[in-house]
Amino acid sequence: MRLLEFSTTEGRHRLGLVVENGVADLTARHPGRAQSLRHLLRQPDWRRFVDATATADLPLEGVIHEPIAASSGRVFVFSSTSNGPAWFSKVPGSLVGHDQPLWLPLDHVSFRVGACVAAVLGWAADGWRGGRRISADRAHELVAGYTCIADGFVVEARSEGLSASGNFERSSSIGPSFVTADEFGGRAPAGGTIRIDGVEVTEQASSPASSLDELISSLSRIVELRPGDVIGAVPSIVTGDLQAGQTIEVELEGVGVLRNQVITEPR
Repeated sequence: MRLLEFSTTEGRHRLGLVVENGVADLTARHPGRAQSLRHLLRQPDWRRFVDATATADLPLEGVIHEPIAASSGRVFVFSSTSNGPAWFSKVPGSLVGHDQPLWLPLDHVSFRVGACVAAVLGWAADGWRGGRRISADRAHELVAGYTCIADGFVVEARSEGLSASGNFERSSSIGPSFVTADEFGGRAPAGGTIRIDGVEVTEQASSPASSLDELISSLSRIVELRPGDVIGAVPSIVTGDLQAGQTIEVELEGVGVLRNQVITEPR
């Protein structure tokens, strides 16, 4: 099952289900239950009424993609540091959706993007909804599905901390869709690939990534995790310095291609 968040030409935020011939507008069909992906996943029986939706309300082409599950401010991304993986929160304004421009921050010369596999949390089959101190061997039970993050950061701002470096306005993206965990056969998707103007980036991240289960467990020692939360793994691959005018594509097996053009931040 593949879901996406999008907006109409009138600027209304919607949640959609991708079906064979387009997108079913879940917000219109279930207005009290599907305002956003996070709103949907906070309901333990969400699959029951989504599975019953089978026909398209609009074509997929031309949909204005919104960032997946980003408006809540509960997108947690891990990054590699000399002391191991460390996390920070992506503020809503730092994230855009598929096919939306990434802003190259003014007055900074080293802007890069990493490819992140991201787990989106839901409910376990037995009704468990997570919380604190989740063990790594049970973390996978809470994963409702996966999406992709293009984690943009300014290298020279790392001295101010991961949060400062990774939260420049409209510098990262998330999407293009949310794909339910059952589509992956009980495993997380592989690390992904990055292309710049169609050319694949081959340089791997400098340190091995911890598993998503381990990262979820680590984060839950500090944060009470809830359905709809997003946890991004340490990037598997990172670009060099990006320039305005370049198009970056992050492809994640089973999720799709997250594409954004880099433009200079408007003054």
